[in-house]
Parts: sequence; structure tokens; C-alpha cells
Amino acid sequence: MNKLLLLAIFLGLAGFCTATITCGTNAISPDGTNCYCQHGFYGTDASQGQTCQLCPNNTTTTSGTTNTGPSINVGACNQCISGFYVTAVANAASPGTAVQCQQCPANSNTSSAMTALGFCTCYDPNAAPLSSSVITCTCKSGYKGTPTTTAGSPSTCVANSVILSIFAALLSLVFLF
Repeated sequence: MNKLLLLAIFLGLAGFCTATITCGTNAISPDGTNCYCQHGFYGTDASQGQTCQLCPNNTTTTSGTTNTGPSINVGACNQCISGFYVTAVANAASPGTAVQCQQCPANSNTSSAMTALGFCTCYDPNAAPLSSSVITCTCKSGYKGTPTTTAGSPSTCVANSVILSIFAALLSLVFLF
């Protein structure tokens, strides 16, 4: 009798330990006990039978308690996805507004998801910084050429001093002949 009771307790505990939690639509349970909306979704309840809402275009969230809970609204969508920069920050106060995002200009990108006002960076390290008034990648002051159009490629903006050195070398060759 005692052996059967111990076996029943053991099997009951084993079943409890291996039980999996079922979460709502667009939700996950990273710790196996609590449900949270997935990355890019937000909601007030992520438990079974509930649905987490998709963030607006080009915006995303962080996962976990910052995008799931009783007072969570679209303001949890507080990051622009890579390739977009922040033009207006999110507001989590009820009813909430998501971050406002603008696509990066040609030949530029963001290094990661952005939450604060900012701008993209040109692929060419010798390009002028982008801003609200500078939206085209051009070589910075003291450099000439056309900025590279591929991330990770070497700079194609050449320092004026290098150009002058090349010109001087060519000029000296002309006078040799």
C-alpha cells in the first residue's frame, strides 16, 4: 500500500514538473510559468485565450514585462526596426502612441533598433553625418568622391590631401619630360 502511494505521489510530481504552460496568440513563456507577448507585439494579457497585438509598421518592442501587463498599450512599441530612425518617441501614457519611424536615406542604416531621436549613419565612414537637414550621404569636408554604397566596404571618399599629393606627383612627372 505504501509503495502504491509513493508511486502515485512520484507520478503526480513528475507530471507537474513536465507540464507546459499554454500562452495566448503571439505570446511565449520563456520561463515556463509566465506568458509574455513576443518581440514586436504588445498586450494586457498574454495568457491562453488572449491575443497580443502586432506593433505598427517599422516599430517593435522588447519582450517580457515591458510589453505585457494590465496597463500596456501601443506605447510599448517604442523602437524603430533596423533601417529606420526615430522622428518622435513613443508615449506609454493612456491611450499611448507608438514611436514614429522614418526609413534611412540611401546608402545608410542604423546599427540597431532605436528608441531615442536620432539619425542613420552613412555606410562610408568618411561621409558627413546625417541630420534633419542633411538626408543624403556626401563626403565630409576635406574629402572628395562619392561615398560607398555598400555596408562594410572601404571608404571611397578620399582626403583632399591625398588628392593634392597625387596631383603634385603627376605634375612633377610632367616637368620631368
